[in-house]
Amino acid sequence: MKFHAECLAVIGLIASLAGCAQKAVAPTIADAPQSRYSHLIAANKDVTFEIVSTTLPGDKDYIPKNNNWVQYAVQVKNTGPTPVHLVSAHLVDGNGVYRDQPKAIEETYNNSGTGGTAASAGLGMLGQVAGIFIPYAGTAAGLAGAARGPMEAEAQRKFAEELKQRILPPETLDPDGEATGVYLFPIVSKPRVLVIEYTVDGTPRTLRMPLTPTSSGGAPPG
Repeated sequence: MKFHAECLAVIGLIASLAGCAQKAVAPTIADAPQSRYSHLIAANKDVTFEIVSTTLPGDKDYIPKNNNWVQYAVQVKNTGPTPVHLVSAHLVDGNGVYRDQPKAIEETYNNSGTGGTAASAGLGMLGQVAGIFIPYAGTAAGLAGAARGPMEAEAQRKFAEELKQRILPPETLDPDGEATGVYLFPIVSKPRVLVIEYTVDGTPRTLRMPLTPTSSGGAPPG
């Protein structure tokens, strides 16, 4: 009887482990479904902000060299009577945590786990933050300096220059002035709000754009 009981216990353990193996694995943050927002507009008496389009990893116009970011093509217009100075932008995730754009070019070039800390250290801290709107303030020299060979160095230099040209920088918009560019924010689960920070006559102000997806996974009506 003792032997029979031990056999049953072993069989039960095996069945339990098999059941665990069949359970679906929860998606990682990188696998979290992302909405494609387009022509989504938020406005107040000072500015009108629009997400023109959304580009995800694998899309043709996706700029980063890794799959860690959501790329928003944006447009900002000063609709008030006073100059507006753009300061920064943040993405608020499903937990209410403010997420920033990458602080250095290598964050958009390396995949975590493929190059490791040593690779990131070799690239150097290009583009120390000069405002979240333009986190790539340095030159391409540090990135290209870590390349293996002149062809890779040239490719990295071109990537850094393209990134700097596409990112929307902090700037001052005169009345009726417009600016276009790209924001990069990390892929997060259930992004909630995009927060735009700016100043008018030195006074800090914000504009909040809700990012609530529809049941189809697209953007809510603008």
